[in-house]
Amino acid sequence: MPLPVRGHRALRRLLICVALAAGFAAPGNAQHPGVPHDRSLAARLALADAIAIATVLREEPGRLDCGEVRVLEGSLPESFAVKRAPSAPPPLGVGDRAIFLLRGARPPYVLVDQPKETIRLADAAAEERWADAISGWLAVRDRPAAWPALYAGWIDDGPDTLRELAVNGLSDPAAPFQPIPEATAAAYGDLAWDAARPISARRAYALLASLTQPGSDRLVEGFRAA
Repeated sequence: MPLPVRGHRALRRLLICVALAAGFAAPGNAQHPGVPHDRSLAARLALADAIAIATVLREEPGRLDCGEVRVLEGSLPESFAVKRAPSAPPPLGVGDRAIFLLRGARPPYVLVDQPKETIRLADAAAEERWADAISGWLAVRDRPAAWPALYAGWIDDGPDTLRELAVNGLSDPAAPFQPIPEATAAAYGDLAWDAARPISARRAYALLASLTQPGSDRLVEGFRAA
């Protein structure tokens, strides 16, 4: 006896859950990330008057002094100070190199990012990847239709924090490029099963695919084929 429509939908959801759990499980105790609800990186970048990569030279209760400045957007001096609330300071210390989204016409600037949104850079390679990602968004900020392809590049190339921000941006219902075309949503389901991609990228695509009917259908098809 054929399943009713509600039964088909329940079966589809069950298969997607199985596929996500079995096919894309991360090693060890890591779990598949949930749908993010934090501010998108695009929303944060849009609030900044200037964007820079800099090193913390000195920290005080109400400010950070920064140098070795690499400007990505706007005009900044060779060194600058930023205000920080003693009750909720950014998780940065002397010697840390990080991305600073700044507001204000002159120092001391105000940080756009909340403490949990701070992007600390591990090394020179991370700096180049993040600088490239942010510069890429700035280049297309007035063309939201180009954002999904840019975010897909973040998913493919990482690092994982950038992948999470890409999923955040692509799943944001208020994003100006929404709705995602059905063909693109379906492609996310196919990419989730692409063994040539890093497992973190496949998990990101699987999560995105599970949010739409075309993507869910492709996840199920991939599960059956596997």
